[in-house]
Amino acid sequence: MNNIPPAVTVINSSELPKGYELLNYVIERKLGHGGFGVTYLAHEVVTDRTVVIKENFPRECSQRHTTNLTVGPSSAEDKELYEWALTRFLDEAKVLVRLSHPGIVPVLTAFKALGTAYYVMPQVEGKEIHKAAPSPQTINEEWLSPVLQKLLEALDYLHGKGLLHRDIKPSNILLREDDSPLLIDFGTARSSDATHTLTRIGSPGFSPSEQFTAHGKNGAWTDLYSLGATCYYLITGEVPQDAVGRMEEDELLLLTERKELQGRFSSDFLGTIDKAMRVPRKDRWQSAQEWLEKLAPAHTPVQPHTPEKDSPAAEPLTTQQADEPDDWSLGCLPTGTFFLCILGGLGIGRLIGGADGGAIGAFIGFVIGVVVLSMTTSKSGRAGN
Repeated sequence: MNNIPPAVTVINSSELPKGYELLNYVIERKLGHGGFGVTYLAHEVVTDRTVVIKENFPRECSQRHTTNLTVGPSSAEDKELYEWALTRFLDEAKVLVRLSHPGIVPVLTAFKALGTAYYVMPQVEGKEIHKAAPSPQTINEEWLSPVLQKLLEALDYLHGKGLLHRDIKPSNILLREDDSPLLIDFGTARSSDATHTLTRIGSPGFSPSEQFTAHGKNGAWTDLYSLGATCYYLITGEVPQDAVGRMEEDELLLLTERKELQGRFSSDFLGTIDKAMRVPRKDRWQSAQEWLEKLAPAHTPVQPHTPEKDSPAAEPLTTQQADEPDDWSLGCLPTGTFFLCILGGLGIGRLIGGADGGAIGAFIGFVIGVVVLSMTTSKSGRAGN
């Protein structure tokens, strides 16, 4: 029933009043009003549950009629833009309904009413991330890195479906009791290949410069800038310098330049956030997967050191090695060297005592050869060890 209950008095026509019956839903209160729409807390009558409803209401080209609360273009000149925004909202709502990821709030249904469109989401338990995260004085990489990686996984999934969030900021990320993050508020979501857009849809400090112009080229790098800015805020407690202002004079102090963060964050980790927030879009991460791949090596568990006994030099003996003698034997002497000693002894003996001396000399040469080569082999073995 698209009517105002008799007891309801419309005070602010920019939003639906408390108690208004919108199809199967009764409006309880407004949760927020952004550049693209209004968010309400509502009661679903049939299921008797609380839900969140997003209303398409692009502030730049829309107005609400005070008599029947319908929404339409602000002027004849805005008609084309309003109709485009409405069509886009419905098209993207159809995609959002089909999304299924633990890091993205599900969309239950979408419908048209009051000249505009709506989609319905479940009410999710959790706190806005900046209210649930450790303070900027105590937050560290060990806490933030897993949260950041889960958000990147959610964005990688979203971008893979051809959608951009375009309004990532601390208030649009819920942190559940198990510290798992959830992206909410897809009121500014749009197809990544859309060519027509509305101006001034960004959140100052969290949105890149391309979101503040009608012809800015949006892509995965757009959401990644906003995610980087959100991390910057969580780490420092400061809203980053506005991206448009950075184009003229960039005064943003990079995270890697902040000495107070040393010890709690690695330079490599902070560097990935700094890169996400670079002003020229081509200098940023071009995909969530690219950022994830940079983070992963730094947070992969270090493999334990392999004990020396497991190294190739200490492998079990082969069959050939096992058959070799441990003690010295004649079999290990170089044949040429051994007989050279015998011949040398033979020659010296013959010079001294003739034939009999030669035999004696050969025997002495044999003994000397054995002793000398035994000592040489023993020294070589000790040097090798």
